[in-house]
Amino acid sequence: MDYVIQEYQPEDVDEMIALGAIMHREGRYHFLPYLPEKLRQLDVAIRAENRTRGNGWVAKHDNKIIGMYVAFIIDFFFCNVKAGSDYFLYVDPKHRNQFPMMPVRLIKRAEQWARQNGAVEFVPGNSVMIDHRVGDLYRYMKYQTVGEIYKKELI
Repeated sequence: MDYVIQEYQPEDVDEMIALGAIMHREGRYHFLPYLPEKLRQLDVAIRAENRTRGNGWVAKHDNKIIGMYVAFIIDFFFCNVKAGSDYFLYVDPKHRNQFPMMPVRLIKRAEQWARQNGAVEFVPGNSVMIDHRVGDLYRYMKYQTVGEIYKKELI
């Protein structure tokens, strides 16, 4: 393995935002604005709650971020039981085939964090639709497909 995975730090945020801009251009929501300040606010909120309701991890190769995963925890709307989910999973296109197990390791970090913070399940999504293999990845990791997501643009 030629990369390390670690909890993101404040000094990683600008590089994460830059990599996120690539994700945004590649993804399904490229027609919407990309607001770095909103992402900086997310970082502040995550750290303000001592990473108990949100957290993130980066994969670094040669001290450069090449992958990232940011997750959150919410209560079910009908009870006080917690579940984890994700804001996004992204691996730099230049490194997707070079480090195929990186996404698995990033997701496992998020699962572990969610469990330690009281979540009873982890429910990630794939709404950005960058790579069809994401569904295969989650099934490989023993995730079940439940329900469906519907989308309709209103603009």
